[in-house]
Amino acid sequence: MEPTLHHQERILVTPSIGDAAFSRGEIVVIKGNGYERYVKRVIGLPGDKVEVKEDELYINDEKWKEAYLNETGTGDLSPILVPEQSYFVMGDNRMVSMDSRNGLGFIHEDRIIGKGKVVFYPFRNMRVIQ
Repeated sequence: MEPTLHHQERILVTPSIGDAAFSRGEIVVIKGNGYERYVKRVIGLPGDKVEVKEDELYINDEKWKEAYLNETGTGDLSPILVPEQSYFVMGDNRMVSMDSRNGLGFIHEDRIIGKGKVVFYPFRNMRVIQ
């Protein structure tokens, strides 16, 4: 999730309860298989059309500005429709991120543990997650 989060940082997560809705751009923690956990950014909401062309993200045919990225060259993604009760997620380090494009697929809402809110460790890096 670099540049937003760095290796060895620990974050405070507010748990998802009931019908918690997630917003585009939020950082979430996702259950993997077994004890695996993934930290990703919500890109597509249920019913959204997501596409990447010429390294630009489009959501519902509108270009989406991603100020949190430091890199380009993420590759193209043909238009896909996010199923109901699911989300499309991507890491901020797109060149090497395993996310909804390659490996994780769509994330059903019951696999989302919660929203990342604060980096609390190491203490010198303490901050609110944007």
